Amino acid sequence: MLPCAVQNADTGEVILVAYVNDQALSKAIETRSAVFWSTSRNELWEKGKTSGETFDLLEVRVNCEQNSLLYVVRPRRGGICHSESSGGHSSTHVSLSDRSGSRPYGRTRKSSALPG
Repeated sequence: MLPCAVQNADTGEVILVAYVNDQALSKAIETRSAVFWSTSRNELWEKGKTSGETFDLLEVRVNCEQNSLLYVVRPRRGGICHSESSGGHSSTHVSLSDRSGSRPYGRTRKSSALPG
C-alpha cells in the first residue's frame, strides 16, 4: 500500500492524499477514475462515487524512490470538496515565505488555487 497525492491537472491544487494498493491501482487504470483503498472500511473507494464529484484520471506518476504515487486528475463536474461553498472550491494554505503575519510561519488565507 502506498500513499497517493491527488492533484488537479488544471489548477495544480493538491486535492487530497489517500492510499492505493495493487487492486485500487489496477481499477483506477482500468476505469480511468480516481480509485483508492479505504483503510477505515477495508474496501475499494472511488472518490466521489456517492457525492457525484468524481475525477477523470489523466496520469499516474511514481516518485523516484517508488514509495508514493501522484494521481493527476480532472474533476468531471467541476466540484472537488464536500465543503464547497457557493463561490466555488477554496482551500486554506499557509505561506511560508511571508513572515510578516503574527503566526510563526506566515498568514493563513483562503485561496482558490495554489499560490503562483
